[in-house]
Amino acid sequence: MYVSTFAKDHGKFDFECELPDGPEAEQYTVARRGEDVDFETLVDVLSAHLDDSASRSGA
Repeated sequence: MYVSTFAKDHGKFDFECELPDGPEAEQYTVARRGEDVDFETLVDVLSAHLDDSASRSGA
């Protein structure tokens, strides 16, 4: 997961959630991406991504 506030208005965020797509760290698929989202949306998206990732890994 990546979160950025670079050159954003106060309270706005960009994000990218990734999933592994091979044995190498460089092999990934973008699962979801967003720009200029508010904090509540960011928390909801990241929480769902972590829940989904944990389910996939059996954690």
